[in-house]
Amino acid sequence: MAAGSDIELALAAAADYLRQKGNPEDAFERKRYLKSPYEMLGCNMGSIRNAAKQIKRACPKPPLDELIPALSAYYTKNVHEDRMLANIAVTHYVDQLDASHVSGFLKDWLLDSHNWDFVDGLCTWVAGKIALSHPEAYQEIEAWTLHEWMWLRRASILCHLPAIREGTLRVGQLKYSIDLLIEEKEFFIRKVIGWVLRELSKHDPMLAQEIIDEFKDRASGLTLREATKYL
Repeated sequence: MAAGSDIELALAAAADYLRQKGNPEDAFERKRYLKSPYEMLGCNMGSIRNAAKQIKRACPKPPLDELIPALSAYYTKNVHEDRMLANIAVTHYVDQLDASHVSGFLKDWLLDSHNWDFVDGLCTWVAGKIALSHPEAYQEIEAWTLHEWMWLRRASILCHLPAIREGTLRVGQLKYSIDLLIEEKEFFIRKVIGWVLRELSKHDPMLAQEIIDEFKDRASGLTLREATKYL
């Protein structure tokens, strides 16, 4: 990637914008709420979304060999908002991505994620969206079910949300992942299984109830409360 490429310059300008919008008092509260291991500027999500839109306006369709390294450089920074800037900016370029990126840099980002706010956005707005257009990505997503990194296991469930909303859910794959994860003790795994089933119940309540009935004897109370909220 050439130094000073358009996407690098756009990211730098967006990062400067966030530093103008930061609030030290908000930084303290957000760091405590998110339990983030990173420094905080104290920007709200509206400011970060605006910064990401600025990047898209400046670089509507950058070359992938410039885009991915530039965004990845921000995703490895020690400032929460810089990472979130990359997280949201990449959602504007999903139409340029394919299954190889799910098993490539997106997996790398997930392996370097330590908070639900990073993971959930990457799954619902990027990896899961890519899988709708490039179904071969589901093979990689399924493999995450058995990964030692808890956030990748969460991703193996959460990446089905876009398909649920589109009515193209791979029921067998979701049930496979639930079967392997339903007895996990991790809060974020128990929660996400219930959340995804709750979302399914809005679109196909009979199918959601069928899956709940299949696993209810092994599910935690948290999972069942989430899953049955609208049933």
